[in-house]
Amino acid sequence: MEEHEIGEAWKTYILGQLYAKRPRTLDLGREEIAAATGVSPNEDEDEFFDDVIDGLIDDGLVSLRNSERAEGVVFSARLTAAGQSAVERGRSERGGMVRDGAAPPMKTREFRDRLLVALYTAASGSDLGAYLDAQKVADEAGLVRPEGLLRITVDDLERNGYVKALKLLAGGLNLRLTSSGVETAEELLEEHPEYAAPVTAGVPAADRYVQLNDNQRGELGGDLEALRLAVRSANDVADEDRQIALSEIAVFEAAVMQPRLAQGLIDRFVDRIIKWIVSKFGEALLAAVTGALVLKLMPFLAT
Repeated sequence: MEEHEIGEAWKTYILGQLYAKRPRTLDLGREEIAAATGVSPNEDEDEFFDDVIDGLIDDGLVSLRNSERAEGVVFSARLTAAGQSAVERGRSERGGMVRDGAAPPMKTREFRDRLLVALYTAASGSDLGAYLDAQKVADEAGLVRPEGLLRITVDDLERNGYVKALKLLAGGLNLRLTSSGVETAEELLEEHPEYAAPVTAGVPAADRYVQLNDNQRGELGGDLEALRLAVRSANDVADEDRQIALSEIAVFEAAVMQPRLAQGLIDRFVDRIIKWIVSKFGEALLAAVTGALVLKLMPFLAT
């Protein structure tokens, strides 16, 4: 990894930490930054750290209350107005991050559970054993977060044996689910089917949920049962794919039986799950069943 790329990773981390702590000052240390970003130069780390800090000061993004420094440490660093604007502009362009410094709009436990479900949702449409970009998955799920929460949550998921993490030199986090993670995600979806839908902050609940009457639930339940039977009877299909399909059908069926059904959950089932099932089990076998199901769900699609 080139030193300019390491420098950008360090600058991003420093600005993020100062943004989270504003208007307070913060002591910054080379060892902490290297550990948090997962990258560091091959030599002269202290000199590299000083150069990064001096560059931020020269660019007008960071100021020091005083000039006191120690080896690999600066004291009382503060984000300038220009630095705050730069952070907010960058987060707005990337999306998915808290712009006002407020706490995330959910408890940390819910954030962790939703991230696990989001990983499962993203992987189940292709390959449950694939490595996924944790930041991209969190952003697509609408999981706003303060700086550092994603890495902390990933560490927690890994400690609990739910994921295997591949920490990249550039500071990224790629994850794949373990069997325990898959089972836990499926249990969470049964208990909280709304977790399958992206979080949409600021949108009234009435705009994101639909209410089904008893007849509609009954008709959908019958079609889902027909789909389940077709999946079970299919030949020349891997057992793992069969179990994934049956699990997805069960999760969606549980959501259908609830008083309210998230539109995002309907979108996902129609646009991703049904298409994946048809690709794995064959259009000839499932066309009639899935066609009837999609027709009934079309009026409720959010997009």
